[in-house]
Amino acid sequence: MERPVGWNVDSHVACRLSGCLWLPLVFSLSLAAMLAGCRGSGREVELASPQVQTRPAPQMSPRPGPPTPTIQTPSLAGRTVVVDAGHGGADPGAWDRSLSIVPEKTINLDMANLVAGLLRQRGAFVIMTRTGDQRVDLQGRADSADRYQADLFVSIHANAASSREPAGAEVYVCRAATSQSVQAAARIEAALQRAGIACRGLRRGNFVVLVGHRRPAVLIECGFLTNPDDARRLNDPAYRRRLAAAIADGIAPYLLQEPKQLLQESRQLVRQPRQPVQQPRQLVQQPRQGPPTNTLAARRPIVP
Repeated sequence: MERPVGWNVDSHVACRLSGCLWLPLVFSLSLAAMLAGCRGSGREVELASPQVQTRPAPQMSPRPGPPTPTIQTPSLAGRTVVVDAGHGGADPGAWDRSLSIVPEKTINLDMANLVAGLLRQRGAFVIMTRTGDQRVDLQGRADSADRYQADLFVSIHANAASSREPAGAEVYVCRAATSQSVQAAARIEAALQRAGIACRGLRRGNFVVLVGHRRPAVLIECGFLTNPDDARRLNDPAYRRRLAAAIADGIAPYLLQEPKQLLQESRQLVRQPRQPVQQPRQLVQQPRQGPPTNTLAARRPIVP
């Protein structure tokens, strides 16, 4: 066999060797490519994790506590009260030596309106003997108690004395007062004391508005307009509201009592010794010179 030109043994050997080495090299490269395809360019295959849907955490609302107890005031529905604002019109009330800027008749009407409003809020049926600055006959005031079959007649006034010393409120019933009248007066007196209002106690006097009818009745002297401190307080609307609230707070429990319980408590009060009057009240004063005249005599007692 003729050898080609330029061929020699070394080149022939090199050629055969390169042919022998080529196949393993190709196989190695193929294997490497296959492995590379499985490995994904040198990255490990990551399995997709299943999508887990998470719910938002529930918002916990604060646990409700026990309901706040509401204080319900017992209703006075079915109870009738006549509220009498003393004096009015040409009768200004306490005038001689009065230290008040506001006339008694105006103070009385404001107090009566306040007491009436508070009792109406509690459900009571309230009649007022006057609603404006007019003069009403004393017997006409008393007649309204029988006309409306009042559970209580309440007359509101301010007091006067011959000196400046007497001070404080007073609660009056007639001398032959029924147990109901005594009990109502005691309730009002106790409410005044609880409110921190000075009170001279329960008194007795036969005023027309107390004896001119057959219904339970009290007359409240809210303070002395001849006393500097009392006059200043009674000219203060805030004090009048406080005083009216105390009067209403005394009337309400009296109206809510059962007749049997009322009679038992009243008998106990009647048995108690009466407090001596520390200072006599001047019921009728001499009129001063010139108008307006003193009209304390409008509340003059009826001589039995």
